[in-house]
Amino acid sequence: MPAMALPDESLRPLLRRTRRDDARPHDLGRFLAETLALAAHLVPVESGSLLLDDPTAKGADRSSGALTLVAAFGPAAGAVLGTRISAHRGVVGHVYRTGTPYLTSTARRDPHFLETIDARTGYRTRSLLAAPVRLERAVCGVLELINRRRGQFTPRDLRIAEVFAGYFGRAVMNAVDAIKQGELALIDDLTGLGNVRRLQEQLEVQVRAAREGGHHLSLVIVDLDRLKRLNDTQGHPAGSEAIRRAATCLLQHVDGRGSAFRLGGDEFVALLPGQDAREAAAFAEKIRRALPEHTRGATRERPIVLPAMRASAGVASLREHVGDDERKDTASRLLSAADRALYRAKRAGRDRVRLATPRDGGPLEHPSPAFATTTRRAKRPSGSIPKPGRADEPRATPRGKPAARK
Repeated sequence: MPAMALPDESLRPLLRRTRRDDARPHDLGRFLAETLALAAHLVPVESGSLLLDDPTAKGADRSSGALTLVAAFGPAAGAVLGTRISAHRGVVGHVYRTGTPYLTSTARRDPHFLETIDARTGYRTRSLLAAPVRLERAVCGVLELINRRRGQFTPRDLRIAEVFAGYFGRAVMNAVDAIKQGELALIDDLTGLGNVRRLQEQLEVQVRAAREGGHHLSLVIVDLDRLKRLNDTQGHPAGSEAIRRAATCLLQHVDGRGSAFRLGGDEFVALLPGQDAREAAAFAEKIRRALPEHTRGATRERPIVLPAMRASAGVASLREHVGDDERKDTASRLLSAADRALYRAKRAGRDRVRLATPRDGGPLEHPSPAFATTTRRAKRPSGSIPKPGRADEPRATPRGKPAARK
């Protein structure tokens, strides 16, 4: 019977760890299953498993939390895959807590043996060998080999198991780094908020979830007012500090309600699942009122004293301004609707919140799977979400020059 492993999406929560060095990603689930099968070939056993802990739930002494069975082979592999075992029970719990290998040829008489899985599957464990899996110096899981086919487990078998436990540890390290690097690529360096790539991913996910679940989804774009004036008078370090403080203000208010992103420059986006237009507008108004106190004052690192910054905001709701029909450009239209509302807030004098209208969320002039291009401002950073232009809103001064929005 071939070895089996949980799919990678089920393994991801168990890999949110830290490590010093860089590594490259690979197909972790397949590697675990194939390596486990190879271990069973070198140590002839009937079955085996690999268990990993949950880094968010374990205690410093590894006495709490649970181990998840992430890969298995043998007659009961399909039935036990994904099973969680308490970290203070059974042979695997003993090996996990002590960090030392364990071998027993009389499993059912062993004081550490736990019969729960045997009772559930009808399998009968006779002998067992277990070795700790380490992530650098910390134990993160256990390799377990069960029922040697010929004779009893030997010291050589134990050494082989420890070698394979090392392989599994390195595989986990590689996967940890792959996830870490992937997540860093979705984080804005200046503010720590999700960047435009993360926004694009989450916007598509949230639109789909709102459509399928029948609940509200609102989007708020917040844009600092007159940041260019601050850059011109105090320099770009002051402008960067204002952006950081604005991001902190947004993050504090969005906590528990949704997610926050930096769209580019001095623009931010808040995604608010479950909130209608009225609730999202109230949220945007709180941000607008709180921002001056969050931004004003001196900095510790540099001789900069920031003024009280103000902001404008545009708000759009999926159900009220766009519609939750099965259109491919729905996410783009939601962003566009909030952007048009933001422009009206700027045009009306700044430092205010404006709601979108159903007309704002109508079909884009140039619909595409990605967000359409805008020339509203200077080019956004590479990889950003370009936004739809406003062909329906002329933006020229009496002299025919583009109107400044800042």
